[in-house]
Amino acid sequence: MKQAKITKLKAKSKAKKKITVTWKKVKKAKGYQVQISEKKKFKKIIFEKFTTKNKLTIKKKIKSKKIYYVRVRAFATYKDKNGKAQKVYSKWRSEEHTSE
Repeated sequence: MKQAKITKLKAKSKAKKKITVTWKKVKKAKGYQVQISEKKKFKKIIFEKFTTKNKLTIKKKIKSKKIYYVRVRAFATYKDKNGKAQKVYSKWRSEEHTSE
């Protein structure tokens, strides 16, 4: 899972104050973590969500004609030696997007 990569990440805005993020599914991934920020280094995250789908539409806190940075990573859960569930994350995949 550590070598898994998010591919074909796209952020589109067909309507005002709305961003649709899509990506290709990762084999064996239990879910995905999506973050949106106004800053390139993600110091201030304005939206974060864990999802099992490979498409997400965000309407909250999105302003028109503004640059947003979107990043997505996959995760899988495994049980360790003690039987506790552990999450393993892939690397982040980022995309820059200007809302309409």
